[in-house]
This record gives sequence, C-alpha cells and structure tokens, in this order.
Amino acid sequence: MPVVSRVRARWCAVALAVLTCGLVGGATRRASAQVGSGPASASATSDADEAPSSPRPVEAVIVSTEDLMRDDVLEALSLRAPSRMFLAPGVARPPGLFAVAELRQIDDEQIGVVVILSDGRLYRRTIDAAQDVAPRVAASALEQLLAGIEEDRFVPDERDVPLPAEATAPEPEPDPPEPDPPPPVLPAMPWPQMGIVGHGGIWIGVPPPEPAGFAGGGGGVDFFVRWPKGLLVGGGLSFGGHQRQDAAALRLSATLQAGYGLRRGAFELLMLAGPLAEPVFVRRNGAPEVLTFPDGSTRSIALGLGGQLTLAPGYRKELGDRAFRVGPRIQVRGTGLASGGVARLNTAAADGTREAVLRVGGLETVVGIEVGGWFTLGDDR
Repeated sequence: MPVVSRVRARWCAVALAVLTCGLVGGATRRASAQVGSGPASASATSDADEAPSSPRPVEAVIVSTEDLMRDDVLEALSLRAPSRMFLAPGVARPPGLFAVAELRQIDDEQIGVVVILSDGRLYRRTIDAAQDVAPRVAASALEQLLAGIEEDRFVPDERDVPLPAEATAPEPEPDPPEPDPPPPVLPAMPWPQMGIVGHGGIWIGVPPPEPAGFAGGGGGVDFFVRWPKGLLVGGGLSFGGHQRQDAAALRLSATLQAGYGLRRGAFELLMLAGPLAEPVFVRRNGAPEVLTFPDGSTRSIALGLGGQLTLAPGYRKELGDRAFRVGPRIQVRGTGLASGGVARLNTAAADGTREAVLRVGGLETVVGIEVGGWFTLGDDR
C-alpha cells in the first residue's frame, strides 16, 4: 500500500473515534442532568407540603383538676409559664384561642392530661408520676404539650370535640328587644256635674214706682249642669206671693240661666244671668180677680217678662263623686207687663180715691239662701 494511503486511513480512524466519544459524552451529560433535576423538584414539593403553618398562641388555659391539688397545680403552672393565663372552670369564655385542660390522677403512678382547644382539637397524654410530685409533673407535662401544640408539632387525637359545658360560663342571653312604647294615655276628661238647688228668700221692690219695699217672699228649685271648666247652664221654677189689705198676688217664675262657677278650694261662687217669664194671679177677698189693663182690656192673668242676675257664694263639701253646697243667694230682677209698664193693684179708699196696694214687676232685689246637691254624670272606674 502506498504511504499516503496508509496515513489517510489512520487519520480517518482517529476522527471517527473522537466523534463517537463526543456523542456518547453529550448523551451521558444530558441523562445526568435529567436524573438530577427530578429528585430536586420532588424534594422541593415535599418541603412545601410539609412546611408548618404559622403558630397560634394559646392565650388562656382553663384548668380542671379532679384528684390533684388545684392550688399546687396552678402555682406550678404560673412558675413554668408566667406569661400564660390560667383560669378556674366556670369563667366567661376567653377571647382568642384558648384551651381546657383536664388533669387527674389515674392511679398511684400515672397522671392523665387531656387538652381540648376552643377550635375542637383534642390531645391526650398519660404521664408516669408518683403522688408526691404529681402536681409539678402534671404542670410540666401540660406546659410542654401546650408549647408543642403552638408549634404544630403534635397531631390531634380527635377533632371537632365540643368543650365541656362546665368549663365556661354560659353565654349571656341577648337582651330582649325593647318593646314598642305604649301609645300615650291621655288623661281622662272629667265628667260634667249636675246640680239640684233649692232656694228661698224675700223680694224687695226698688222704686219707682210705688209701692216699694217688701214685695213678697217665696222659693223654688233650679237645675244646673256644670262643665269641668266652670261653664254653667240651667233653668228653674220659683213661686211666691204677697198679700196686702184685701188683695193678694201669686207669682210663678220660669227661668233659663247660664253663667260661670268659680271654685277655689271649698269656696264656690255661682254667677248666672238669663231671661224669665212670670205669670201673676190676683185674688181679692179670696176670690179670683179680673184685671183691668190700662188699655181697657180685662184678663185673669198678668204676664210679666224680664231677666235676672244671680250671685251665689257658698261653701262646697266634696263627698267622692258627689258634693253638698250651701250659701246665700242674691238676685236682681227686672220685669214688666208683656203689654208694657209695671202692673199695680189699686183698691178704693173710703173717700173714693184709689190707692196702689201691690206692685208686680219693676226692679226688685231677692235676698235668700240656697242649699244644693251635685253629682257627677259619668263614672271613670
């Protein structure tokens, strides 16, 4: 073989060997990279899944001890965890995350520790401890368990466990809603009162005309209704008469009255005014007299029309819904004949002259006394 051919053959073999080594090395490096990246990703994912959640501190612990000395346990806990609040059962529900711890002596050599969190997680532990050191051992075991719970190092033995009913005081019931205010009650309006008043007195004629002075006497009865503000409305009937020489006059009066009743304690003043009508009957020597009027007409009855003003101060005594009243009565009356003028009864004298012996009407004053009873027209009971 020529020399040149042999040299070329050697160089081709060397180049082929280098190319083969390169391809194998590249594949090996790629395979190594893929194998190395798989476990790293899995490790990262596993670390993320197992990362603990942020710790939640147990701010308060309600400690229940059955067979252990409560004071000794609480003293040991306060020394081991001075920043934590330890409470006796029956307190108000603490804020935030809290725990109920039940510590009891199982037997002479063992202590049971149960912790129930307010979110429903439950943890149980059994600790070996003699009775003489049981409070301190129980306190240490409880504090270590609480610390591990806060750091999320322990898996709960149970979940969704309710707290013991006696651990916390019952939640206060919400205040009942305020009832709607009752509708305003208006004060009851007082009822009107009715009065029945009997009265009597004498009539005094005021001149002119003659004859003036004593004009007779009589009495009567009035009926009134009085409203709470003092308004008075009523009416009455009265009768009276006067005799002089052989002539006698009988007077009947019918009145309508309105006014005001002023009350101050037991004192009451009635002030009334109104019209009146007064028929007059005349008898002479016991027989009815026919009256001759100035216009020449004759009648058996003379009708007087007019009005009256009454003032009656009195004492009033309340008797429940009734009252008794007594006092003087003063009236001023003015009447005249329906045909006009004032009627006078004349009689013939021995010398033939005529003398007026009686007067009916004109201006008169009546002075007397009255007694009355009042009662309420309704019942508020």
